Amino acid sequence: MCSSDVVTSASLTTTLTPQLLFFTSSGRIGVVVDVGPELSLHLTAVERNLRRVVSEIAHTSHAKYRAPVGTWGKSDGDAGAYGFLDGDFLEKFLDYHHPSAEMDNVLTGSSPPEKLKQTYGEIRQTLEALRALH
Repeated sequence: MCSSDVVTSASLTTTLTPQLLFFTSSGRIGVVVDVGPELSLHLTAVERNLRRVVSEIAHTSHAKYRAPVGTWGKSDGDAGAYGFLDGDFLEKFLDYHHPSAEMDNVLTGSSPPEKLKQTYGEIRQTLEALRALH
């Protein structure tokens, strides 16, 4: 967990260093990365806008998609996690082509205040750097 990537864009420069490596009982491996307050706000905005686009396609909310599953079935919890960003979900941004209607919806949001402040290239660079950490 010593490696880190530096994300540099017109709006910010930050070093990404994994803080915690974890394993799940189902065999998944993940990392917890402190991205700092400024990048966290940008990524939260990306997740918010992406959540709307993906839910329109998948016909389910992100919270229900991420709800725990046990022998009893899916949890009925519909509350999202606060203070954490879902890296796997954010990586779905990389699956959409630019330009496309879906990507335009992610970049512009559903109203002028939801328009992302970073460019497509800056967001892509950040998410690729985060993906390289695990």
